[in-house]
Parts: sequence; structure tokens; C-alpha cells
Amino acid sequence: MEIWNSLLKFRVKDAAEFHYHWKCKELGLINLCFADDVLLFCKAHLPSITVLTDTLTEFAALLGLKVNSAKSQIIFSLAVQQERQQILEYLGFQEGSLPIKYLGIPLTSSRLTIADCRPLIDKVDARLAGWNHQNLSYAGRLQLIKSVLSTLHTYWASAFILPKGVLKTLEKKMRRFLWHGSSGSGNAKVAWEWISKPKEEGGLGIHSLITTNQTLMLKQLWRILQNDGTSI
Repeated sequence: MEIWNSLLKFRVKDAAEFHYHWKCKELGLINLCFADDVLLFCKAHLPSITVLTDTLTEFAALLGLKVNSAKSQIIFSLAVQQERQQILEYLGFQEGSLPIKYLGIPLTSSRLTIADCRPLIDKVDARLAGWNHQNLSYAGRLQLIKSVLSTLHTYWASAFILPKGVLKTLEKKMRRFLWHGSSGSGNAKVAWEWISKPKEEGGLGIHSLITTNQTLMLKQLWRILQNDGTSI
């Protein structure tokens, strides 16, 4: 994909008629690629879209490929009305809407809601359901929480500021599993704030999900400030 990235940057730089999407201009962001998935960003402006599609057609011809219009979508912001139909007719793509699933997580232009995070909660529930019929000791449950449950959200937490309601829900499920196993009923024997402290401070070393999310977001902020050239 390096050839594609270089070709796209060259064509955009050489095209006076191209206009960035207003949220991407400062970053100079035109596209994101992973495997055979490509996201392209620009202003809802037919000359700008033409630059991208012409470059895509050129790249496809070089490699003997073809854009699959049936699997391609265009997503407009709510403010775009005038050129919408003209652009749709030109591209022949279906009109999509956010959020969409990209690399296993929802891609949206606003903060995630609890509903957006339902797949993450369901993933934790599925793991817990798989352990319900196993006769696990307290030590075994603790190890599963530290090595599995407390890490399931990491991928999401490295990309988004997750709703606190979601993180508290996940911690509640972990707390119930720790103390009561498959039954999930009864009171906690020790407050979660103490449980999530390091062992040296009297805790069990289970990382706070909220603190983990904040730490991963600070790491992303550092990468942006360092301008290391990698996609987030």
C-alpha cells in the first residue's frame, strides 16, 4: 500500500481543485488503509472526489484490480445537502451512515455511547458464560480477570475515551465473578477501589479500567504531539 499512499499524496498535492475534509486538513489526512479496506476523506465537493476516484482508478489499473462498487459506500456529514445526489450518481456507491465497523471497533464522528459499546460488553459476557460451568477457585478466577477480562477492553480503550458507564459495568461484572463465580450474586467482601490497587499497596493488582483508558489516551496524545507519522 506504500505505492498507493505515495501516488495519492502526489496527485492531491498536484491538484489545486482538491479540498480536504475540514477535520482532516491540519493532519493532512486523506486516507486510511488496512488489508483490502480503504477509507478516503475529502470535502463533499465533486472536483475533490474526482481527484480521489481518478487516482484510485489509476492505481487499480496498475495492479490489474477493480473497485467493487457494490461493497463501497460514501458517508456524508449531516450538513451536506446540495451536492449529495450529484455525488451519489457520479460514484455509483450506496450511501452509508455512521457508526460503521472498522478494524473491529465502531467508527463514528462523535463520542461513543453505551449502545455503541454493546459488542464489547457482549464479548465479556460471552467469556463469563463460558466459565460458568467450570469449578474455578478464587485464585483461578482472579487470574482469569487479570489475564483475560481486564484486557478485553484494551483495544477499544486505546482508540476511544470510553463512556464511564461502560467501564463501570465491566468492572461490576469482574467484581461479581471474582467474589461469587458463576452465581454472580451476593455482596463484595472488599471495595473495588482497594482491589484495583497494586499488590505493594495491599490490593490484588487488577488494573482500574478507567485509569487504563486514561493512560492509553495520554499515550495517543503523546504520539500526536511527537508527530511520529503513524496512524492512530
